[in-house]
Amino acid sequence: MDLIRHIRLSQRLLSVCALASVITSACNDYPVHSLLDSFEVRVTRQLSRDKAVKIDFLWVIDHSSSMCQEQRALANGFQTFIQSLQDYGKIKPTDPSFIDAQMAVVTVQQVPDAKNIKKIGEFVHSPATSLPPSCIEKVKQPCMGNLDCASPKCFNYSVFDTNSCMCPQNGEKCLTPGKLANGDWFCKFSADSTIFNNNDNCSVNTSCQLKCTTNSDCYAMFEPTVPDGKHKVYCNNVVQPAGCMFPPETDGCPAPEKLPGVLKQAVAADVVMPDGTKKKGTMLDWFRCNATVGANQEPEALFEGGLRSAWLALDPHGPNCPRDKNGKPVGTCQYTDLVRPDAYLVIVMVSDDDDCSMTFELDSNIGDITSEQQKTLVKALFSNELQRSCQSYNDRVAGNRDLLVGYCEYAKYKDPVGKKRKCPADCEAIADKAGPDYTTCSAQAEANIAQLVKDNPQGMLQNWRFGAVSDFVNRYRSLKSDPARVIFATITGDALTANAAKPNCSKDKDRASYYRSVLRNTAGVQSVYICSGERGESGYGSRYIRVAEAFGDNGLVANICEGTDFSVALNNVANLILSRVVKVCLPHPPGYDDKTKFPLIKVTRQRATSKKEMKYVTGPNEQGADGDAYYVKATADCLIGKSNLSALQGSTCKTTKDCPAGLACQGGLCKVFGDAIYFPVTPQQGDIIEVNYPADIGL
Repeated sequence: MDLIRHIRLSQRLLSVCALASVITSACNDYPVHSLLDSFEVRVTRQLSRDKAVKIDFLWVIDHSSSMCQEQRALANGFQTFIQSLQDYGKIKPTDPSFIDAQMAVVTVQQVPDAKNIKKIGEFVHSPATSLPPSCIEKVKQPCMGNLDCASPKCFNYSVFDTNSCMCPQNGEKCLTPGKLANGDWFCKFSADSTIFNNNDNCSVNTSCQLKCTTNSDCYAMFEPTVPDGKHKVYCNNVVQPAGCMFPPETDGCPAPEKLPGVLKQAVAADVVMPDGTKKKGTMLDWFRCNATVGANQEPEALFEGGLRSAWLALDPHGPNCPRDKNGKPVGTCQYTDLVRPDAYLVIVMVSDDDDCSMTFELDSNIGDITSEQQKTLVKALFSNELQRSCQSYNDRVAGNRDLLVGYCEYAKYKDPVGKKRKCPADCEAIADKAGPDYTTCSAQAEANIAQLVKDNPQGMLQNWRFGAVSDFVNRYRSLKSDPARVIFATITGDALTANAAKPNCSKDKDRASYYRSVLRNTAGVQSVYICSGERGESGYGSRYIRVAEAFGDNGLVANICEGTDFSVALNNVANLILSRVVKVCLPHPPGYDDKTKFPLIKVTRQRATSKKEMKYVTGPNEQGADGDAYYVKATADCLIGKSNLSALQGSTCKTTKDCPAGLACQGGLCKVFGDAIYFPVTPQQGDIIEVNYPADIGL
């Protein structure tokens, strides 16, 4: 290539302005670099807020009795969450908002009942006004008598798994109740046998409950610093023994007929806050009303399928987007009400149980989802046992490894013949992990795990199938023409492995121990959980977590047991969203160093008068991925310079080789993907990001 061609090409490129959806800049500058077949490209972006980013949220909220405290925490913590999005980068309160959000809520129920939910996936806008007695405040704690709730006590676990992080080293846990000493507490436990009072993974089936006679008893325990006249907790003496309860956080909420199913930030509203104060706000200030879905006590509500409910809520051709026999839309379509073409879609699952979504192939057996005969049909298809125990059956037929390992250990524990089988835990005692004994043991254990995939130890599963996680991942991604604009987050239960006395414990071991406890099922009062926190306990949300993991950088898992409220989890969701929408698209792919495999690229950030060269990391979870770091990732958000290929998108594929030249296989579809600079920690608005790199222009 001669010098004249270099100059002409450079002049042509100087006229190009590369635009991104959430940033603005002057035209890109492409100076002549050398007489080589590459150019140095300089891309400069100044992060600004002159155009808000549109984000549509679908919240899927567990409405079982165990979620009463979590619903209150979510309602109370949401205002801070949305404010953190709206205030991102604001210098003055009057600055325009960075985020333009819309919100809708559905429950996890996946089959209709005769009383509360007759259309699955329908947006909820009927704030709960009361809660059942099962929502009385309790403290999960080892106890064998009332005195154990108010005085120091050492609790000996009758059976315990040495691999579980929740189990004490020697099976004994000594408690000093502290604040429980204030008040009249009683212990709920099984008097039949001590073996019923704890599970293998050291989750306990006992709890302490405060007996109250007046509201003041509850004030002293649960709201000691709240001034008179501001208390919310009360003594529910309709049930015996009487207990303290909090009402739903729905004071000041509009009536259902005045509360829309889709809350829009762009629509102003006169808002009454829970403390009675009034303010000029937007519909988003009513989110606590929609999110407080209450606790459904119908048997069908126990058959939880948040993944399925979310899809039915948004399926453009599903029951919530009705059409006539000719395919013409009739009535309101939830998908078009919530999902804007130029917006990101964020699906958030909040549950303290696992998902039990059934395969869509069973839909034809359910019939008309609004029919009055639904309850009879549902009972015929899904027994109470299946609905009640769906988490323990889970997706064993789909190869949930955590469950299979737990079942292997359970089989050894339960069956004298099964004790001859090898399970992964049996191989841990072998010190030489490179020796033949360990290799043989591991091979036998893996063979047993593989066999369990084929076995059907529960007769209920013979004609039953759960919907595959991969099916839901693909369905959610299909909701946007650009799958990169779909974000999936879950706030659910998982192992908390911090245990200084047991440095070798791990999430994998805790998960297997959890399933072993679930499958043992020897106690009628058994309530196995995988973690415990300030707001209560939670089962293992295996399937929700697997969906989030399948979304890669667009997925997030937050543990529902962490923190005293939802502030940490919601803040993580906010940070994930910002990290996906704030990026710098690259007009051409960068080159890479042959040895380090790092991109040959220089990223500089100017903040006010300070200028700093940023460091490269391979991804947001790498050590050192902080506020001074960046990484490079291909994304369908960045189509700069590739518009001529857009018409070729959409064909199915297994690998990139199946796609036309210039397209990549992403999520089973051929897509145009460009490279972008992403940031593990979102830069501040007003920052100037400058990117310099040599790029092969391909001419």
